[in-house]
Amino acid sequence: MKKIALLTLIVIMGPIIVGTGKAATYGETEEAFQDCLLFLESNRRLTEEESNRAQSCSNFVIGAWDMCEYLSWRDIFVGNNPSFCPPQEPVDITQPILVFVNYIEEHPEKMDHRLAMVLEWSFKRAYPCTDAFYMSLGQ
Repeated sequence: MKKIALLTLIVIMGPIIVGTGKAATYGETEEAFQDCLLFLESNRRLTEEESNRAQSCSNFVIGAWDMCEYLSWRDIFVGNNPSFCPPQEPVDITQPILVFVNYIEEHPEKMDHRLAMVLEWSFKRAYPCTDAFYMSLGQ
């Protein structure tokens, strides 16, 4: 009986938990770029589909930022050179998205590369790890 109840719960809740966003399936940099442009658009009201796409961009980019930030801190504390050093002051949700969009606008040839790589490159360019504060933490 417990197995049937659990299976029923999974069938009912599965679609709700999985959601409809594309964040988990991004791979195409161009698609993410277009969705991020929607996120930054403020001169009109977005449709429901556009709003979902904008939210997918936000979720994916912030997730990538968090992962890159974690990997940078890990690298610093084990004595390796990190790929980027996040700013010491708090970063709002828009900043990593602007970094990504600006990078693609300046380097459209990168559009053919995997999104995760492009995000890392954009963060690294915007926040190179040259700050003595960060480098001293690993010592």
